[in-house]
Amino acid sequence: MEVAAANQPWFLCKHVDGSVFGPLAFEEIRRWADGAQIAPHDKVSHDQETWLKAPMFPELGMDWLVEVQSERCYGPTTLGAVRGFRRLGEVGEETL
Repeated sequence: MEVAAANQPWFLCKHVDGSVFGPLAFEEIRRWADGAQIAPHDKVSHDQETWLKAPMFPELGMDWLVEVQSERCYGPTTLGAVRGFRRLGEVGEETL
């Protein structure tokens, strides 16, 4: 799916409260993902009818799973979110 080249509006729906943001350029959604502002269960749509979970868009780089507690994983998420977990001390260098 080559969404980055698509010249159409995009929408982001936050899983936690159902808030919808948009219309946005897909590049803006990518920046939000890079900044750890998109969670694994958040959804993206170009028509507000068909929603896909954000990690299904390879362009968002949500390729990481993080063990934040013993036997509890978070993700898929971005490298930016992994860095955030490190800053907060939730994961260490030994974390997988």
